[in-house]
Amino acid sequence: MEICLAQIHWLRTLASRYRKPHLLTLTLQPWINIGRLYAKQGRVDDALRHFAEIRACTTDGPSNVGDWVIEPHQWARSGWTAKGLRQFGRSVWVTDSLRTLFGAGRYDAVLSMASSDTAVELASFAYMLQEAEVVALACLGRLTKALDRTRRYEIRAPAWERLILQLRRAECLFACGEHEIARSVVGRLIAVCRQISINSKAKLAFLLPIQHLLRLAILLDPVPAWPELAEDLYAAALRLDDEVLRVEALQLTVAGGVAGAERIQELNHLLETTAYAQLRNGAGPSAESSEIDLLFGDMMAALSA
Repeated sequence: MEICLAQIHWLRTLASRYRKPHLLTLTLQPWINIGRLYAKQGRVDDALRHFAEIRACTTDGPSNVGDWVIEPHQWARSGWTAKGLRQFGRSVWVTDSLRTLFGAGRYDAVLSMASSDTAVELASFAYMLQEAEVVALACLGRLTKALDRTRRYEIRAPAWERLILQLRRAECLFACGEHEIARSVVGRLIAVCRQISINSKAKLAFLLPIQHLLRLAILLDPVPAWPELAEDLYAAALRLDDEVLRVEALQLTVAGGVAGAERIQELNHLLETTAYAQLRNGAGPSAESSEIDLLFGDMMAALSA
């Protein structure tokens, strides 16, 4: 929090000192980050206010962010277009507000957000709000309605969104005790995912749902070809050089009972020696704490100057 506030102070000082008011547009990111920190602290309403202010930014008139104002001409000077700013603000409002509400267990608020009049404006985020509605209904125990929503939304959904909705449908079926139907849905999804090339899979936005799909497959075992998909996930993690994803892919194969001795040894090595393991175990970074304190002090002094 202190870093974000110092960054905003620094940018406002530069904007005033050098008569470059367009630098105020750079305060958006630390303002968003403060909202995210509020969310982690459980200050949900404060977090939502930050995201709403970002969404309200416009090139049509003055934009209020915190206690300062960004004028329309300043956006263009910083390279923002009206369309780009509008899309950015909507993206922040949808994704960060949903993350905050789900984290706080405010599922009724998610439903209100998904069905509000303002949601009509957000055509490019419709699929995200639809998925959020399904998940919120399931979290509230309204599984029949959640299943009904997945069927309704799948009719017009593009291929990727349809895959995600099918995954949510399988989860609802599992929660309802309809394990055979859920197993059939998961099996079809795995078959589809295995047909996609590894180059296409090596993107985090695609790999995280695959990881989720594999967790469900393990619960529903036996599901054909899930170990092969787990190997695909592991190969993609290697390609991305993503240590966290690599560890979690190996953990899936171990949890599913299909990991050989070599994979188990690799997982244990990663858990014992990597920076990821140090962070997970609370060991923190390897640098001396006194060195970190000095670096932090220098940074804060620079921002406050």
